[in-house]
Amino acid sequence: MQIAALLIWLVLSFAIAKLVNLVAKRPIMNPWLWFAASYGVLYVIGFILGAARGAPNLAYLAGYYLPITAVGVVWGLWKSPKWRAAHDAKQAELESSFI
Repeated sequence: MQIAALLIWLVLSFAIAKLVNLVAKRPIMNPWLWFAASYGVLYVIGFILGAARGAPNLAYLAGYYLPITAVGVVWGLWKSPKWRAAHDAKQAELESSFI
């Protein structure tokens, strides 16, 4: 179930990034970076809210979601520079074709 949620969140990140980049008419939103950041930030927020509310199974839940969160963050951070390099190359090609 966590893998399905990871993939759904990845698809949503790419859909939102595609929309933002389409409206901006240039690649300004890196979906991999947003995917990694959102996974990490939401994990930390969940941990803080759980601690603030005194969740009895907080350590168990944090440990249960840590592996998939680590996969999401590492995967996003690993793919982020590759996405940027591909789009920088595409942007340079488009700019050279206009000259």
